[in-house]
Amino acid sequence: MNKTQRERRFFELFLQSRPDLNPGIVSQHDPPAPDIGYTFANSLVGVELTELHGRESIRREEGEQDAILSRARVISEQSGAPRVCVSACWSDGFIADKRLREGRARQTAELIGSHLPPGGQWVGLGAEPDGEPLDSALFEALWIERVVDYSPGENSWVSEHSWWGAQADEGFVQKHIDRKQGRRHLYPSQFSGAWLVMTVRGSRPSSGFEFTSTALDSTYQSEFDRVFLFEVIRGATHELKLAAA
Repeated sequence: MNKTQRERRFFELFLQSRPDLNPGIVSQHDPPAPDIGYTFANSLVGVELTELHGRESIRREEGEQDAILSRARVISEQSGAPRVCVSACWSDGFIADKRLREGRARQTAELIGSHLPPGGQWVGLGAEPDGEPLDSALFEALWIERVVDYSPGENSWVSEHSWWGAQADEGFVQKHIDRKQGRRHLYPSQFSGAWLVMTVRGSRPSSGFEFTSTALDSTYQSEFDRVFLFEVIRGATHELKLAAA
């Protein structure tokens, strides 16, 4: 799924959480138009979408972890190993380093290959007090499921992350609004309004937040007509209060 498709998908999910904003027509236009065009109440509104993120260092770690698992999966498949699904809980001491990626991927593939359960069963390493021990500097726990009847999509190697991370206050929210300021004056003349939809995936630490009551109740400075916080996993949307222009 490319960026354009992802933006449309997130906006469609956002609309599902807000029946009061339906029906309407979703469209996408070439730059400098906004990410989404939405014809609603006889007007074409420009919609900017942005994803809320925490510290850049956490994002780098998550990206490197994903790359290691992806490469380890390829190594496993190329070796002819049986199909498995893998869930990985990474060590707190993990440090992202692209130079170590290949070695870490091979180490991971070998570790998985040496702990394959019987067909149709799964094994947890380091996950339970009475389970199999796990001696690894990369992982705190691994879950490995042996797939019997393989079909595309079943052979998944993924990281297990906490859904909700640090608390987000009003300063954090205003910072992300400010990042999108200045876009509206670039819109072609057919756009009569502007919305900002800030998405929170909540599927990993860098994109999972618990918003304080103050963050949800504060009044924000914005050039947008309407600003929303959309929590994807919860399917919940909060419309933020904006200071009068």
